[in-house]
Amino acid sequence: GGDGDHDGSGHKTDGSGAKGLEGGFVRIESISIGGVTELLSPWEASNMAVFRAINEEALSVLHQLRHRSVRRDEPTLTLLVQWLSHYRSLFSAKCCYCRKILVVDNTSNAFRPSYLPPSARSLAGMAYHPQCRPAAAPEALLET
Repeated sequence: GGDGDHDGSGHKTDGSGAKGLEGGFVRIESISIGGVTELLSPWEASNMAVFRAINEEALSVLHQLRHRSVRRDEPTLTLLVQWLSHYRSLFSAKCCYCRKILVVDNTSNAFRPSYLPPSARSLAGMAYHPQCRPAAAPEALLET
């Protein structure tokens, strides 16, 4: 849809599926990221450590994108969807720092460790494990 498209209910649409009132805006209040077999409510955490880690990253990036979009007049929803698209390589991308795909999750049980792929992404798509990302992250990850 174009800038002037309406969905028939008086709501203006922006082509992303998000609806806002004429002259209004859409605000993302929560994010729940989980596996394809999980049915999560908007504030529910995944049972899988990798998706909980991505959810934490997404909330942090959302906060940063809100401030960035105000300064640059960019739509937060569009930037968030673009950032999320970098996760299509979640289980195949190597960390830009350690060059590994899987590392031991620092929060896992020492007697039964779990391994996580790089769960942090820059806006440009660079992948990092949480413990490998630049010290100034997540702000540093937003620079493209």
